Amino acid sequence: MPDLNAKFAQAITDKPAVITLSGWPVAAIAGPIAAAKKAGIVVALSSILDQPISNPGFAALSNAGPTVATIGTLEANWFMADSKCAGSAALFSLPFPIVAYAVKVFADVVRVKCPGCTVTTAASYTTGALLRVDGGWQP
Repeated sequence: MPDLNAKFAQAITDKPAVITLSGWPVAAIAGPIAAAKKAGIVVALSSILDQPISNPGFAALSNAGPTVATIGTLEANWFMADSKCAGSAALFSLPFPIVAYAVKVFADVVRVKCPGCTVTTAASYTTGALLRVDGGWQP
């Protein structure tokens, strides 16, 4: 985190029109965002659940909650169709809120639409999501 703050401070010193960053929630970089806002710089973030709050400052967002909800829903529908609503899924997610949200959407959709399926979720720092379909593990 200190390295990220130092790089963000350097970017502000360079006075760009926009600073972009992916995967860091606003709470983790509130100080640098405030400094960018004070300097009149737009901050564009991606792959987080927070919503833009000011321009300048945190003004733009991509790959956010609605996109991830769509992905989680599509993956759940694929899993249910492929397993004929009789499968078991074990989902291991990275410790990022946006990834945890995708896992939650997947699990919620399956639990509501496919009572014959089971979903187990767990946090993992080393793997992405894996699906168990018809007896085999698939990335």
